[in-house]
Amino acid sequence: MQSQALCVVLLAFTVVFAGNVDYDRCGGVGTFRGLRISDCSGAVCEMIPGRPYNCEGDLLPSSPAASLSLKVTTVYLTTVITIIDTVLENSSVQPGYLYTVKFTIVPNDVLVGNHLLTQASLYHTTVNPNPLIEFCAAFHVRIIEG
Repeated sequence: MQSQALCVVLLAFTVVFAGNVDYDRCGGVGTFRGLRISDCSGAVCEMIPGRPYNCEGDLLPSSPAASLSLKVTTVYLTTVITIIDTVLENSSVQPGYLYTVKFTIVPNDVLVGNHLLTQASLYHTTVNPNPLIEFCAAFHVRIIEG
């Protein structure tokens, strides 16, 4: 009985602290259903340097893929900085099923005081220089002092 209560508390903790974040589509042929980031909600996600932020998004892919890759970038002083660019292990997908992609970002203290446009893209892993992008979501981040 005690373990069931703990499970309910942990689920409530997750729901309370992972808020829906506003985003704009920046491409992709899949159906993106929402972006959630821990300790954030609304139009601008305020982040504190050194603190990890759990991010997740729900996707209905447009076509089957044996493997997917994730790329997360941000723009700082007109320069695109790659935060994550990786092949996702065991990430085969089929159309018609809902999948949740999860990743964590940790802002750097050099960015304090900056408002950053950040993009997350999920694409088919391939040697093709123009892979099929399932989704691209752009969201706004402001780095604040802790």
